[in-house]
Amino acid sequence: MAVRMSAQAIASCAHLAWMSHRREGHSIVALAERGGHDGLMLTVFSWGYEGWGNATAELVRAVDVVEAARGYEPPVFVDIRARRQVRAVGFRDDTFERRMGRERHRWLRGLGNAAIETGRGPMRLRVPADVHELLGLALAQHAQGRRVVFFCSCSSPWASGSCHRGLVRQELLRAARRLKVELTVQEWPGGPLAGTAKEAVKVEPAAINALRKGGQAVRLGGHMPGARLLGLAHGSLVTLQSGPERQLVSVAPARFIAGEWRMPVFVQQVEPGDTRQQLLGQARRLRREMRLEPMVAE
Repeated sequence: MAVRMSAQAIASCAHLAWMSHRREGHSIVALAERGGHDGLMLTVFSWGYEGWGNATAELVRAVDVVEAARGYEPPVFVDIRARRQVRAVGFRDDTFERRMGRERHRWLRGLGNAAIETGRGPMRLRVPADVHELLGLALAQHAQGRRVVFFCSCSSPWASGSCHRGLVRQELLRAARRLKVELTVQEWPGGPLAGTAKEAVKVEPAAINALRKGGQAVRLGGHMPGARLLGLAHGSLVTLQSGPERQLVSVAPARFIAGEWRMPVFVQQVEPGDTRQQLLGQARRLRREMRLEPMVAE
């Protein structure tokens, strides 16, 4: 059972973590020993908001539903952008921060891509040492039964392998290993790729044909689906049912697109004879290329 920390301890945790790289990590380790880490593997998520700019209300509701189904409190979002002057309305300037409030939002500008600001040079973090603050925040929130999702503007999961949040993952894991904190970092919503199609989804007769003709997503309608479809691991197998017809597909988690919920097709193109072995093989390859497999520091 998670140990509750005082509000003062939570507020000071990030500062302690930030200073830990100057004190050989003793602050974070001490936090863990005092109850900030209960011995379970700490999980932090990475994510990119592309496509969600006009649907932040649906985003937050979906993420909260998934975490509740897993036994966690609503997560804390950590913005790792160097700049927030963007076109996406819901993430422009401090719009998302004001929606979430201080309890559920932080902006760690130091973890932004310095090349965005300067317009030159390779992709790199502005202040790599700020991962200690991110790690400290994750430890403090773990004690409250919450997890942390750090995000940027690039797409998820499609840009996961090329976006600067990959640098943040690497630095975070490096810090966790040095400080002997057991940590796994995953692209939201995380989870392993199941070897079987555990979900069956009823669709309209035209839906399967549309996918076979190059359709990019399974349309689910205006009502938000349940946590299982919202929290699918990327590449999961789902069986579509339309009357007597069945179609096995590899999909990404359900998301809100153009006023309705859809599950993007992960493995293209959908064919009538797609088999479990074929789809799993392609999904695993894509997951490796996109760096979607959980990364562990232990």
